[in-house]
Amino acid sequence: MLPGKTVFENVAFALEIVGVGNREIGYTVPRVLDIVGLKGKEKRMPLELSGGERQRVAIARAIARQPKS
Repeated sequence: MLPGKTVFENVAFALEIVGVGNREIGYTVPRVLDIVGLKGKEKRMPLELSGGERQRVAIARAIARQPKS
């Protein structure tokens, strides 16, 4: 995780680097965070999260980058 970015920004960054637009990021990130059980923690910083929550952010980044079938 990038320590200077919020949970939302960390997941969004994974999408930004592959060229996903802001509209799609705004749609995808909240849904992925809900899937991994981090809904409501979008504005938290990495140091405010438990180790398990940090792992779930990493999982959320991986899920977000998966191409849609």
